[in-house]
Amino acid sequence: MTPADALLLRLLFRLRGLRSDAERSIWQQMEAAGFGEVMSDTLVADGRPWQLLGGLGTAEGSFAKMALDFRAGGGELATETRVWLTDARARRRFRAYWLVVRPFSGLVRRSWLRAAKRRAEAD
Repeated sequence: MTPADALLLRLLFRLRGLRSDAERSIWQQMEAAGFGEVMSDTLVADGRPWQLLGGLGTAEGSFAKMALDFRAGGGELATETRVWLTDARARRRFRAYWLVVRPFSGLVRRSWLRAAKRRAEAD
């Protein structure tokens, strides 16, 4: 999928300071932003998501280890994100960040999954 498949995702990427490229998949764009693929269905990154542009690649001091995965099976596609925070300071900062970001994160996920469903039905 590309951001053109999920307009809400493209808008929220832009608000986050990430440029979206209609020609490259969302997965490729997340890799370009600093996420690394560890399995065919999982992206990981270290960083400070509470900072502008997420401070990806920051793995010293207080930071977060983030994993995003997708699972398909039985006609369903699911996504899950896991976050591990390195210390109390990171937990405090992430908690404040998450209070603001959580509703938008949910919108992004639902938008992404709906777009994947539309694309699968079209194929």
